[in-house]
Amino acid sequence: MKKLIWTLSALALTGLCFVACEDDEEECEAGKVWDTVTNTCVVPQQQATDCRTDGCSGAKPYCVEVPNGSWTCSGTEKCDDGLIRDNDGRCVSSVQRLDCEISTDCEDGQACGAENTCVSAAEAAGVYRYVRIDDLSSADRSKDPGADIDAVAIFNPTSGKTGYAGRVVDYKPNADKFIEQIENNKNVAGNPQKILKAPDAFAGSYTNAGLSNDSKCIYRDSNEEFTFVSLGGEGGTITVEMTQPIVNGSRLDILEVGGCKLQNAGNDSDKNAFRETLQIYVSVTEKGESWKQGPKFERSGNKDGANLDKGLLSWTVEGL
Repeated sequence: MKKLIWTLSALALTGLCFVACEDDEEECEAGKVWDTVTNTCVVPQQQATDCRTDGCSGAKPYCVEVPNGSWTCSGTEKCDDGLIRDNDGRCVSSVQRLDCEISTDCEDGQACGAENTCVSAAEAAGVYRYVRIDDLSSADRSKDPGADIDAVAIFNPTSGKTGYAGRVVDYKPNADKFIEQIENNKNVAGNPQKILKAPDAFAGSYTNAGLSNDSKCIYRDSNEEFTFVSLGGEGGTITVEMTQPIVNGSRLDILEVGGCKLQNAGNDSDKNAFRETLQIYVSVTEKGESWKQGPKFERSGNKDGANLDKGLLSWTVEGL
């Protein structure tokens, strides 16, 4: 009798084990098995392995980690410059792995491509992202000589996306006195980072539709810092990388502190600021080996302020 009770108890425990074990794995359809590496049902010949425990040999002697987090055998221990690892272990040039706004968001050998994803530098080679602004105005000895750039924006009416300058590639102001003041940390409009992101001088006034009819511009922010960067007059230049690609049909907007009445400018508050003369270029590389010339924006406005133009300089891009 005791032996019978013990036997029934053992069978009951075994049955419980079967239930518990089945809960750890999904039930697979006929012809498939449970793969403990991928935690999915696969046909036996597709069952994944982990080369860290199973090892590698033959034409694929290297155990490497791939983007999906698993480990697989590969024929190459390290990918050459400009190539990245695919999920099957190959070194490839076209896999898009990371979202990006500017090229420095990506790994070495990559760049930010047309869809704002990191791709090989070769694949991104034809994407226009760089804008150069040349100051053609006369310099003066003020704290903000020449053209005063608040922001650069790119609007794509097809996608509805707006991008801004995301990185300063190069800044070379003109006017020796102005450069000396910048080098000596004087309170002048010589900080190129002020050109980045959404407008500050025209904060609240700029949208995808352009500038509002309010012709006011903020000269200094709440920290008493200039809301723009000055280029110093003729010969001054600045180059930026945009957070959205520049394509035909998109609108490139340069917001220059002109055509407006200054606010928070001390004794100059409510005085008129005038647009300066600028020349715009775009390129596919930050070094600008292939600059495409855009429009030239002429100086506007007059001393009594009766004929002020807004500080929005727009170019509907074509010819790229």
